[in-house]
Amino acid sequence: MKKFILIGLLMLIPISILSVDLFQTLQSSIALSQKEREGVTYLGSVKNLMMELQKSRSTSDNGNKLATTQVDAIKSEMKQRIALVDAMDAKYGEEFGTTSLWSSFKSGWALLETQYADLSVDESVAWHVKLVQQLLELQSEISDGSNMTMDPELESFSLVNMVINRLPLLMESEALARGTGRSILAGDVMTNEMILDLIKQADEIDTLVKHIDSDWSNAMNGSADISAIEGRVQANITTAQNFSQIIMSEVVSGKNSYGSSAYFADGTKSIDAASALYDEAMKLLTVLIDERIDEMELERDIMILIVGVILVLVAAFFVAFYLNVRQAVQRLEQDSSRMAAGDLTVRVELKTKDELARVGHAFNRMAEAFAEVLRTNQLTSEKISASSQQMESTAHESVSAATQIAEVMKQIAQEAEHQSSSMEQNATAMSEMAEGIGRIAETSSVVNDSASSAAQEAKRGRDTVLQAANQMQVIRQNAGETAEAVLDLRKQSEQISSIVALITGIAKQTNLLALNANIEAARAGVHGKGFAVVASEVGKLADQSRQMAENINRVVEGMQQSAASAASKMELGVAESTQGLAMMETVSGMFATILSEVERVASQVEEISAATEQMSAGTEQVAASVHESLSYANKAVSKAQEAAVSANGQLESMEEVLAASGALSQTAIQLQDALSKFRVNENAAAAGDSGQPNKKAKKKAKKEKQPRKPLWKKKAQ
Repeated sequence: MKKFILIGLLMLIPISILSVDLFQTLQSSIALSQKEREGVTYLGSVKNLMMELQKSRSTSDNGNKLATTQVDAIKSEMKQRIALVDAMDAKYGEEFGTTSLWSSFKSGWALLETQYADLSVDESVAWHVKLVQQLLELQSEISDGSNMTMDPELESFSLVNMVINRLPLLMESEALARGTGRSILAGDVMTNEMILDLIKQADEIDTLVKHIDSDWSNAMNGSADISAIEGRVQANITTAQNFSQIIMSEVVSGKNSYGSSAYFADGTKSIDAASALYDEAMKLLTVLIDERIDEMELERDIMILIVGVILVLVAAFFVAFYLNVRQAVQRLEQDSSRMAAGDLTVRVELKTKDELARVGHAFNRMAEAFAEVLRTNQLTSEKISASSQQMESTAHESVSAATQIAEVMKQIAQEAEHQSSSMEQNATAMSEMAEGIGRIAETSSVVNDSASSAAQEAKRGRDTVLQAANQMQVIRQNAGETAEAVLDLRKQSEQISSIVALITGIAKQTNLLALNANIEAARAGVHGKGFAVVASEVGKLADQSRQMAENINRVVEGMQQSAASAASKMELGVAESTQGLAMMETVSGMFATILSEVERVASQVEEISAATEQMSAGTEQVAASVHESLSYANKAVSKAQEAAVSANGQLESMEEVLAASGALSQTAIQLQDALSKFRVNENAAAAGDSGQPNKKAKKKAKKEKQPRKPLWKKKAQ
């Protein structure tokens, strides 16, 4: 049970965490949308207050002194509007963070209220503009505090942008332009400042109209459910554009052909169109937010329902699975207990089709296999009981035969020991003789090896002397050739000397010619300067040729001296080479004589070594045969002794077999008694096999409980 609870918790925990997270997300989205709806409610009261404030400003901007009744009516209406906003601020001001800004507005209005009748038109307008700006800021604070500016859907966000950032500014620009334009058309002096204000306001109206159109297009792309206010949007855009054109064409241009009342009526119409669009957009925004809240609440409720159903199904599945498993385990436990008690006819039947059914089938196969083993063991125990009785009688006969074999094997072992002793003495003698002949053979082999080595060394000495003689002959020939080459070199050096002498004579003549050229150049004067330079260079070249010829002459004289010395040494080397060659021929003859004598001795030693090796091989064969005979004799002794020991061991083993056969018979009876406790399916046994122990064999085994004494013990007694 604990395991199933743990598995259930492991599945329940992530489902719960995900469900709680999804629930919190939906609940947070619902709370944000509800807060946004509260902001829409708050904005409605602020917008109405701003419209009333703009109405008060237009009244004071009329240029006439207001009557007391008019002032009282304005104050009364403003008091009602402020009371509505007070109620909204008391409810949402702290949450939205607008309390301080609203208090500032009320202080400003209270100050304006006390001085309302005493202020000039410009002062009153300035006060009203300042208070309207505070209301515009208050609307922005409300939209930020209520998360309207973070609306998640395109259509509602576009509407929020329209009612917060576009329409209030549009109404304020139209109201300001309405008041200023009416004053100008009514006859007030039009100043440049007023013209700039009108141009700026007309431009703001056009810009805001474009933004409103863009916001409306985005809202329409997001959803088609808001097309109900399409007419309001287009009407607002048309009236605002028309009023902007009137400002520029009638007032700014200076025509003044448009009446102030008509102009004021057009401005009021444009403001009313924007106000109507504001109200319709706020209503539609409220509907969209309510629908979103309803959808999210429905989604939340469906999610809670789905999670609840899933949890119920999971719980039901786990309970059913647990009950099924417990029932199957209990059935297996009961049937296993019956099987342990000896009832092997029991079979498990599980009413399931899962893995537990396979466990039940495996349990039945195990029970069937176990029953088959028990039936086989019952039959085997009967056969063992009969075989043990027969083995006991056979063991008595084997003990008697083993006793006789043991006596015979003792006598054979004694005879084998005598034969082994004689063979061992013969083997010792043959081994000593084989060792002596072996040492002789080894000595002969060493002498043969030494003679062979001497013959080889003598042969190598003779070959070396012949090679040296040949080399000396080559040296003598090379020395003769070298002497001839030195003589040729000496002749060539003499020819070089004559050439050098010729070059020296040419250099002297060239020098004389250069001297004569210098003389002729000197006679020629200026015209012979170039020729003088050439003659001077030729003279220098002749001097250099003469010096080089002298250097060559000295080198050639040194070569002639060296060649003469080399020729004399070469003649001496040829004579010594001839003498060394004669000595080499004498040594070669001596080595030939030594080689023939050593080869003759080596041949005789080799014949002695061969004969000795034949004797050693024959002796070793005889010794090996003797040792082999000794080995066979020792093996025969060993085998005879082993046979005697084995015969005694066999005798003891047969006695043990005799005792064991009696114990086996008793064990077979005990096995039959133990197997009879189990009940097996009789139909599964072989045909004609009752599955019960053989009663006759049982009785016969009981008679033979005490083992009989061996025959050899009876004889000994």
